Amino acid sequence: MSEPSDTIRSRHRNVGGSCSRCIKPFGNSWQPVSWPCDVIVIREADRADAEKERADKTADVLAHVEDDLNALLCNGPEERVWLEYKHERDKLRNALTMSESAVKEFLGEATALTAERDAEKERADKAEAALAEMRPLYAAAGDDAWQRCIERDAAEADATALRGALWMVHQAFRPGGHPDHIPWSIVDETLAAHEARITKRDTPAKQGDPDGR
Repeated sequence: MSEPSDTIRSRHRNVGGSCSRCIKPFGNSWQPVSWPCDVIVIREADRADAEKERADKTADVLAHVEDDLNALLCNGPEERVWLEYKHERDKLRNALTMSESAVKEFLGEATALTAERDAEKERADKAEAALAEMRPLYAAAGDDAWQRCIERDAAEADATALRGALWMVHQAFRPGGHPDHIPWSIVDETLAAHEARITKRDTPAKQGDPDGR
């Protein structure tokens, strides 16, 4: 259910307020964001009040016409006067019936729009409540994923260092190699650093030192 932006803009300006939910400026035009909203409901209620006022005025006119006719009847009206009265009376009664129907229709539309707005508000409130409950879970999952990334990077660094040390050992003992020319100090330092990282990673972190440093 939607209406052109011109109609929504007209209703918005008629109530003389500012509604950021039903319309928004877009260039030189107005674009509807969502409806129904309070502005449209108020506008429909105003239209219903106007129709009710018109119906009341029509009923007053009809009562005056009947009073005038009664005065004429007391003075012996002619047939023409009676026919004119009947025509005016029927016309006014038809107008009154149409006005009453319009009032009921507009009031029904305003009530339906209000109910739809309340239902959407309730749905939005429930969604926000569910999101609030999920936020701590998202935060915990994010922290856990971050910790796993840290552990993965540390394991990759250990594996790289170990591969380098083993490659040096392999080069030293391969056929035709020259062990005397291999910098064994580098191999020893690499293996020692690798062992230290393994020991540090497997040691529980102290309180206040999440990285175990």
